[in-house]
Amino acid sequence: MNKLDSLRHRRASRTVSVSADYTVLLNDGAILVDASGGTRTATLPNAASAIHLQFVVKKIDSSANVVTVDTSGGNIDGSASASLSNQWDA
Repeated sequence: MNKLDSLRHRRASRTVSVSADYTVLLNDGAILVDASGGTRTATLPNAASAIHLQFVVKKIDSSANVVTVDTSGGNIDGSASASLSNQWDA
C-alpha cells in the first residue's frame, strides 16, 4: 500500500466492546460484539459521512445468536447487511 492509499483508507484506533445493539461511531475502529444474551445489531454510519473509513465488527461469543451488521445507507459487499454467526466471525 502506498502512502496515498494509507491516507484514503483509515481505521480509527478506538476499540469498543458491546453486548447490546450498537450504532457505530465515526471514531470506532473495532467493535467486539457479545451476543450471548440474544441477537445483536451493529449499525454502521452513513456511507457518505464515513468515506474512506474502515470498521471491523467481530462476534466474540460462542452462542448460536447472530450479530447483524447493518448499514445506514450503503452496502456491505453488495448487500444492505451482513450476518456473523460463528465466534470470531468479522
